[in-house]
Amino acid sequence: MWLACFGLGWLHFLMDYLGSGPGWSLWPWWPVSMTELQWGNAWPFFSWQNLSTFGVMLAITFWIAWRWGRTPLEWITPRLDDQIVRSLRPKRGGPNQIA
Repeated sequence: MWLACFGLGWLHFLMDYLGSGPGWSLWPWWPVSMTELQWGNAWPFFSWQNLSTFGVMLAITFWIAWRWGRTPLEWITPRLDDQIVRSLRPKRGGPNQIA
């Protein structure tokens, strides 16, 4: 689990590096080092690459909610999580659902 979280953190840094827009800097080693990373060819923030990534991640989130009955909201607001899951699943015969 720790390794997965570490990898996702660095994936987040990579996507920030590529897609935060020209002129944005990252300090991935702060507070240990003030080494600054900046890429002059970064995608504009409102670009097809960022919108595509957002769309894919949103689709995966809805699929997980439909298939496994879980959303990122389950810890913050369980009632809303339950309402979203129930609205995505059919009344009978959905996955992991007792008819």
